[in-house]
Amino acid sequence: MSIELSRHASVLETRIRKGRANAIDIELLLALQEALANAAEEESVGAVVLIGSGSIFSAGVDLFRVLDEGQDYFSRLWGVIDESLVALLDFPKPLVSAVNGHAIAGGCVLAQGADYRLMSRGSGQIGVPELIAGVPFPKMPLEIMRSTLPPGQFLSALYRGTRYDPEQALEAGLVDELTSQGDLLETACRRAEELARIPPSAFLATKREVRLPILTAFRQRDDSLVLQALQSPEVIGRVEEYVARLRKK
Repeated sequence: MSIELSRHASVLETRIRKGRANAIDIELLLALQEALANAAEEESVGAVVLIGSGSIFSAGVDLFRVLDEGQDYFSRLWGVIDESLVALLDFPKPLVSAVNGHAIAGGCVLAQGADYRLMSRGSGQIGVPELIAGVPFPKMPLEIMRSTLPPGQFLSALYRGTRYDPEQALEAGLVDELTSQGDLLETACRRAEELARIPPSAFLATKREVRLPILTAFRQRDDSLVLQALQSPEVIGRVEEYVARLRKK
């Protein structure tokens, strides 16, 4: 099981549980989409909290599987990532991310898809080192990060693959609040309940306007250069080198 669900009054806890690193693959993303779709329809659900299991929120895409299964799997995964990020941004109810540990690459992007983001102190790092691993940024993750980071840090975060500790993440705007590790889930549920008290029609109307620039840029995107890069020997070679280093750790 890659997504576990539990209720806290009107808040649905949606917990990523996928191996030690909660690595992102097609099955996890489809399970997340299903959970969000069901939560949107369930009247008793007022808000959702997205959290990781163990000591990691998510270490990003499962690159081991990408290399094992090849280009066809990577192409399918790319499409499911887009669908899942749209589902996060377009979710009609409040969505809070509780970053309980490392949130790297795709894990960071998932966390940024929430309406409010918390992170526990001393729990790990958050950032988008895709380019360091050799993976180009597609439009949707790029626009989500552009909407989150201040202009003075956006390019540095992307090109240098900057990883932020919790205090730095708060200063940079990657998270909205820090908590202790033991209080993370409780505080996230409380913030979700606070957002759920806003009249749903008012919240949804505002959220749609907030998310509109990202979704508009995504729908107008041209990812042809990204797709070409993903198929190039130099990118595949860099990803193989990066994964080889990870295997040694």
